Amino acid sequence: MSVIQLKQKGIIRSSISELAAPSNRDFLMKELAKIESLVDSLPDGPPEPPEERESLPRFRELFDTGELLPYLVFAAALEMKDGEMINGQNLPFDPEITGFRDALVMAFKPVEKAVRQQKEISVKMLLDFCLAWFSWESAWLRNREVHAVQSLQRLCSTILSLEPLVVSKKKEKLLPHPQVIHQRVISYRCLDGFLNSFAELCSVLLSSLKREMDHDARLLILLDYLVRKREPDSTYGELLLGCAGTPGVLFSDGSGEKMDVEKYAVRVGRNTMATFYDKAKGVLCAFDKIVEVLFSLQTTLHEISPHLDKNAKLVSACTQFEKNFKQAKALFLEPASLV
Repeated sequence: MSVIQLKQKGIIRSSISELAAPSNRDFLMKELAKIESLVDSLPDGPPEPPEERESLPRFRELFDTGELLPYLVFAAALEMKDGEMINGQNLPFDPEITGFRDALVMAFKPVEKAVRQQKEISVKMLLDFCLAWFSWESAWLRNREVHAVQSLQRLCSTILSLEPLVVSKKKEKLLPHPQVIHQRVISYRCLDGFLNSFAELCSVLLSSLKREMDHDARLLILLDYLVRKREPDSTYGELLLGCAGTPGVLFSDGSGEKMDVEKYAVRVGRNTMATFYDKAKGVLCAFDKIVEVLFSLQTTLHEISPHLDKNAKLVSACTQFEKNFKQAKALFLEPASLV
């Protein structure tokens, strides 16, 4: 980089630091409003804004005011770093975006100075400023969309892993015996796959102290059995209904003896505290809530914020399920609880 380029870069950084100062917020809003008024009065009308404003609904709130040159977007340019932090991961912007941002700041300075001094501004100067703005905005929005899609991959994978379980459970209702037995094995494998994907999702939402490290699908089979045994018509854990009849799922007690869910449930009922039914029901309720929240997000993946750790509904549902699952696992599955 030449001495001239270094000097220009220093000027740009100084300008950005000056403009980004909180004390300049009201000033910038007024100046941008004046500039937009001048752009609107151009002989050929204002230039068309980037198509990303419409094609990327995830960022539509930035343009809710209907302004051609919204302050929030300009402020984002001034505050832009080399990347953005999403779900604890730093995702870098493409190098060209910094160049576009610097060009925007350089184009803004002479226009702002002319407006402040109430001097006449040429059409070319106004159009050059709009072009610099739209070039940066377009590249910035597209890069942020790439980051968003990347950051939502674990959520998408979890939702996708839930769908085979739903399909398999529907097939169970249609198949006669003994085909339904084989289908239950498939449902169990789907459940296990979903829990693995769910664990990956929780790893970006919750701290290690708040999540379960090993989601044993057998626990849900046991809890489904315990709840249905006491309340056959229970609606808790709808996607788990009938999973207790899955063949080949065995449990071990403290001595290492292998047994099916029915025999193990008798052992659990003899050794655990009286509130085991409430614990089991709590896990199934939390599981239902997870399913509900995931399916509610399925149709909004193209517009939701990628900051999943700030999604209150999702974080709350995951936190509650993990808490209930950990408690039930310690109570029902760990050998120490059966001694």
